[in-house]
Amino acid sequence: MALLKGTLAVEDLRDDCGAWLFGFAQHVGITCSFSAELWAVRTGLQLAWDLGHRKVILEVDSAAVVHLLQTMQDSASTNGALLQDIRSLLDWYWSVMMTRTLREGNLCMSGPVG
Repeated sequence: MALLKGTLAVEDLRDDCGAWLFGFAQHVGITCSFSAELWAVRTGLQLAWDLGHRKVILEVDSAAVVHLLQTMQDSASTNGALLQDIRSLLDWYWSVMMTRTLREGNLCMSGPVG
C-alpha cells in the first residue's frame, strides 16, 4: 500500500432526501488512501452531528471502507482506534445511511463534465 504525502480526506454528506448538505476537505498528513477515507468518514459524521443533522446519507467512494463499516469487522490494524471512533459515532441516536459512490460519478468531487 503506497503512502500519500500531504493526503486530503474529502467527503460529501446528504440529507435523507438526497439533497447535498456539505462537503469538506481535511489534511490528514502522510498516510494511505484507505486511512484518508476513514478520516473523511469520521470527520464528516462528526460535522453532520455538530451541525444538527440527524438523518444523513454518507457517500463513500471506497468499497473496502463501506464493507468494513457495514460488516462491523474488527480490525487490529493501525486504523483500529479510528474504526472504533466511527462505529461509536454511528451508534448515536440518528439515522446514517452509508452508500458507495463512484468518484467519477460524484459531481461534488469531480465537477461537471465538459
